[in-house]
Amino acid sequence: MNRLSTSLVRGPDGRMAIKIDAYPNASKIAEVSGQRARRLSSLRLHHAVLEECERAMQEWLAIPETNASARSLLVAGVATKYFSCFGRNSASGPLNAAKIFGSDSNAMECFDFWKAVRDNHIAHDVSTLSQPQSLVAIGPNGEFVDVVSLTIRANIASDSETNNVLYQLIWRTMKWVETAIEKAVEGLREEVAAMTDEQRLALKEARYTAPSGPHSHR
Repeated sequence: MNRLSTSLVRGPDGRMAIKIDAYPNASKIAEVSGQRARRLSSLRLHHAVLEECERAMQEWLAIPETNASARSLLVAGVATKYFSCFGRNSASGPLNAAKIFGSDSNAMECFDFWKAVRDNHIAHDVSTLSQPQSLVAIGPNGEFVDVVSLTIRANIASDSETNNVLYQLIWRTMKWVETAIEKAVEGLREEVAAMTDEQRLALKEARYTAPSGPHSHR
């Protein structure tokens, strides 16, 4: 996706107005609302997450196998971010796996497998991929020897084939989102082009509000 250089200019109200350097003759950069605009914003947010996930999976290949913790945590983070695109939240509408993978039953099986890994192994650790046990060591005459804690965990991060499945899910989802963005941009372009000059001039100038912390919401 093409990226445009932007800058911020302080407006008379003290907030920062957005300036896009590719459009030097524009009198202002304006906000648009409505269903098409919301969908496009949502798709752009998903695309940014998917790009980040794809880059991280490429970087996973460069982590030495001896650094098992870093490899495991990176895959866990990628899976968590990827499946966040399919969950409901206040920032963006969820992607629909059935629409993305269609009648490809193998892709849906892979999606369901990794979703179960994220839900039951990474996020909550309740699947059989992790098996903790509290044991006791007993001597030959029944005497108590010691308490032993044993945990068996599947090291998914070391399995290149399984991780390649996750990468393919990310890549395919990103390509679907890119096509959806192109359609959304065209729809919004037609909507704004159909406005009168007066209606376009009346659109609210886009403003940037600096984030105040992780608990604040858009």
